[in-house]
Amino acid sequence: MTNVLIVIGFAIVIVLLIMNLMKKDHTRELSRIEKGIEDNTRTLLEDKANKEAYEKSFAMILSETMKTREYLGVSDAKLSRIATSVNAMNNIMVNNKKRGNFGEYTLYHLLSIYFGESDAIYETQFRFSNGKIADAVLHIPGSDRVLAIDSKFPVENYARLDDAQNHDAKGAFRRDVKKHFVEM
Repeated sequence: MTNVLIVIGFAIVIVLLIMNLMKKDHTRELSRIEKGIEDNTRTLLEDKANKEAYEKSFAMILSETMKTREYLGVSDAKLSRIATSVNAMNNIMVNNKKRGNFGEYTLYHLLSIYFGESDAIYETQFRFSNGKIADAVLHIPGSDRVLAIDSKFPVENYARLDDAQNHDAKGAFRRDVKKHFVEM
């Protein structure tokens, strides 16, 4: 019987030790949970402060943008019309035929502004004896010679001149320009 009591006492001590160890583990676990909650709370407060700062900055930027827009008198309708005009001009400039027509129109307009409508000073669509046609020619005073003007410009090879990888662009551009010379 004494042995049974010793075994029971020993079992009680083991159970108490296990319960004490479990209590310590729970205390550590609770401490970790409390620390995690504190960290999360701190992070949330920091995020809230950052969010408020971002919202304040955004509101300030939006306000300044609206003030600037009002100051400049730029409305959405004006911006839309400008964008439409830029797109239309881009469509002209990327199409060779349209770009050529625009160049001719601009050349004729400039000639009429500076020289009026005078066949003695310039002519448009001038046909040379070899059959070639210049967009316009200027008559050189005191001579029967003319200076031919071609409104087209070989923009593709010219644009390639800036490309350091393209070594033959200079020669191609020269060839493009020389195509427009009229030899008499």
